[in-house]
Amino acid sequence: MHIGGEGVEEINVVLRMRPLNDRELDPTLQKSSVGGQRAWKIVPKHNSVVQVTPDGKAIPNSNTSKGGRTIFTFDRVFGEETKTREVYEFAAGHLIKGVVDGLNASIFAYGQTSSGKTHTMQGAKSIKSGMMKLENAGIIHHAATDLFHEMERASLKENRKYSLLVSVIEVYNEQLRDLLSKEKNNKLRIRENRERGVYVDAVRYNASTLPKLLNALSAGERNRVVAKTTLNKRSSRSHIIFSVHVESVDKIEGVGAGAAKNKSNKQGRPSTAGMRFANLNLIDLAGSESVRHRSSHSTENRRKEGGSINKSLLTLSLVIQALGAPAKRQAHVNFRDSKLTRFLQPSLSGNSRLAFICCATSSASFTEETKSTFQFASRIKNVKTQSKINLVDEDDGSTLRRVNAEMKVMRATLVTTSENYRKLQIENSDLRTLVDVLTQDKQRALNRIKMLESVKEQEENKLEGENGNTRGYVERGAPMISSPTPGKEERSPNGVAEENSGPGAFDEDFGYLADVMDKLANDDSRSTINGMPSNIRPISPSAMSEVTAPTRYGSHRSLLESIGV
Repeated sequence: MHIGGEGVEEINVVLRMRPLNDRELDPTLQKSSVGGQRAWKIVPKHNSVVQVTPDGKAIPNSNTSKGGRTIFTFDRVFGEETKTREVYEFAAGHLIKGVVDGLNASIFAYGQTSSGKTHTMQGAKSIKSGMMKLENAGIIHHAATDLFHEMERASLKENRKYSLLVSVIEVYNEQLRDLLSKEKNNKLRIRENRERGVYVDAVRYNASTLPKLLNALSAGERNRVVAKTTLNKRSSRSHIIFSVHVESVDKIEGVGAGAAKNKSNKQGRPSTAGMRFANLNLIDLAGSESVRHRSSHSTENRRKEGGSINKSLLTLSLVIQALGAPAKRQAHVNFRDSKLTRFLQPSLSGNSRLAFICCATSSASFTEETKSTFQFASRIKNVKTQSKINLVDEDDGSTLRRVNAEMKVMRATLVTTSENYRKLQIENSDLRTLVDVLTQDKQRALNRIKMLESVKEQEENKLEGENGNTRGYVERGAPMISSPTPGKEERSPNGVAEENSGPGAFDEDFGYLADVMDKLANDDSRSTINGMPSNIRPISPSAMSEVTAPTRYGSHRSLLESIGV
């Protein structure tokens, strides 16, 4: 990565005093008797703020035996009636053009709890509300709007193409959370290497338009941890970093980073043709909390959150103090004491332009907390930064290694995806074959059901036909056949009980009579014995009783008489 040279500059530090709220104006809501009193007075002519007595008289700066320093001067001091747009234009407006040109920038909102930081950074109610009404807009809305205006200007003037990537990160209880991630476990680890420096693998949302950018920031804001405290109904319980990564490339063919290296502008700076990139960080810090203003009913979670916030802000103050110390007194700056300072290390000590908007209240109820904010802001003024344009140089070995590493990962991902696709194709083919087999089985089952239904119908028709023939025979006068009751016995005329054998017995009797009739019809000798044909044996009484016994077909005697026997 080739770095263009830039000059050393100081951090822009401004102070914004908010109006007193209802709690500060009402003495009955205060733990002390100073409700409604002001302890600080703005001196616009000198961009200063001075501590005053209850009757409004300034406390000389020389009177430091008890209260310490009483007068503080900043780059600009904004009064209670100042609009957020005015604060933005002076404090941070000039940084946006630098971001489009490839210079990193970070804008901080610092102050005690309930001092107006979130109101200044995100707007009167929320980022979404600021999108609907201009009067509710915060620093984020103004910076995003100007960013797109500057990109449009540069695109027309320099013929460049821009792209934006957005991420939203929260520092809560010394843990980094990705507020745009949909995963439940959205904790992030801080990483560092020679090519990328300090970074985290957070979700980056592609924002091609202003509404998309603000919607992404709004989505992250909604996931931030907030809670009701003694001093604020919606107190921020974490630090939040809205990060916008800006990349641009020259749209003119044949002009790239290699060409840019050999070109210079009128100021002797390297040409900005080729690929440029920069990060814009908008940081809304949680407010420090004093134990004396904390409610006795605070929960364990609120106390833990307050402790983590105070620890990270103290570490930030020590880091700022070390960075602003004279060169001969500078010692090792331990960014690792807090996740906040570790993550912001590139912005605080590296290649980034900084702006601090310190928010405070003039209420006498928070004199010490406000003075602590002023002291922190004064230390920031001692820090110097040296921002540089970020250009991608085609001869830069580190960039080439990073690109090769990314290509290697992408190739591995492509191989894995191709293998998974092939497996899915095989599984899909097997499923199609199974579906075909099941379809054929279903069709065969349907055909079998139709065949069985046809057979059933034929059998029913056949049974109906047989029943119809039997009914017709009975109607023509055929003997009615009735089955004898099982187990019943019939007695012969001689009193001997004989078991009725049913239709089989009738067949035997009828066969015997048929033989007799055949013999009578075919025997021509007709000799008689006792008046009967000689070829007919006499019928014994037992046989006659058998013949004349009543049966279910009627009397055998009647049958013999009808044929002349």
